[in-house]
Amino acid sequence: EGRFAKTTVPHDYNFSEHNSYGVVTNHLNNDPSPFVTRERSFCGLDIDEELPGCDVFMKCLQTTNLLDLHTVAENELHGNLHNVIGGFFECGTDLGAMDAKHPGWHEILMQVGVASSGIWAKNRYLAYPDSCSTDTPFDECRGTCADFNETTIDALSRDELLSKMKKIQFVYFEDDEDESTLYSPAIQTDYIATVFHESSGKYSWRFDPTGTASVNDAFTDDDNTELMRFVFKYACSPGKMGSMSTGAAANDPIFWPLHPTFDRLWHYVRLAPEFADFDHKWKDDKSCYGHSFRDVLPFKDLFGESARGEPTPYYDNMALYDACDPLSADLPYVFDNFDWDHCTDASS
Repeated sequence: EGRFAKTTVPHDYNFSEHNSYGVVTNHLNNDPSPFVTRERSFCGLDIDEELPGCDVFMKCLQTTNLLDLHTVAENELHGNLHNVIGGFFECGTDLGAMDAKHPGWHEILMQVGVASSGIWAKNRYLAYPDSCSTDTPFDECRGTCADFNETTIDALSRDELLSKMKKIQFVYFEDDEDESTLYSPAIQTDYIATVFHESSGKYSWRFDPTGTASVNDAFTDDDNTELMRFVFKYACSPGKMGSMSTGAAANDPIFWPLHPTFDRLWHYVRLAPEFADFDHKWKDDKSCYGHSFRDVLPFKDLFGESARGEPTPYYDNMALYDACDPLSADLPYVFDNFDWDHCTDASS
């Protein structure tokens, strides 16, 4: 129901990104539905995560450099926005059932739920069919870990499960003699406790559902093994992803009123006198092409260059950053105000 009910999603096997059914969406999202979808749960776990609010938005306005602004805007303001709105459903492993079995694990299971798309994306064991006909049931077309099923995962030892946590990049030490090399791409490190073993001079890690990054006697070794086993099963049984939970989030109409908030914020920082000393230095990220200042992007001729008889090379981030300057005469729009009365009233 509603104005945007039955909003359709394109279907095109020739498009650069599509699922096994040819639906133009993240290839991890093997949902055959031709419509935009949303779900208010993470694989059976009701979502109780709050969307970011004015406190986080005002925190962006307290930054003094581009790196900090990006960190707050991306990790906190943008943060869980997409997955909380999009959700995940019809998964092969049920987060809600595990939550009912272990109510004390609720917060860490919610962390797993928020991170679902990243967990499936990083799982090197996970594979999807090249194509599925429109009448192929989802259960016959979902991604699977070919070498693992419920029985084989149940047979894994604790040490084998630890190895799998590293293989799927869930939690792991790059160097177990250096505590600072603990990586936890999927969940906050508050939910990971580290232990130093003097006999070997090495560190190990374990889950901490209390979120205090400490060893909790109430959470036993068997509990830790059970949770690792569950995580591995979850990583090998992806479900359907609400449209906002995918890289094709722009298929969902709600994408469009949300994201100009970031553009408006960015314009304000570049125009307001109090940000005259703002440091616009860009920090390169060589780990992901497209994130560094001189990386070339798939965009060109957005600002009337060809009409003016000018060259139209593809932009790099530096050129696009300059072109999007709100003081540029070539930028075809302006924001009529930078008032956030609802936030300033809430903070006063």
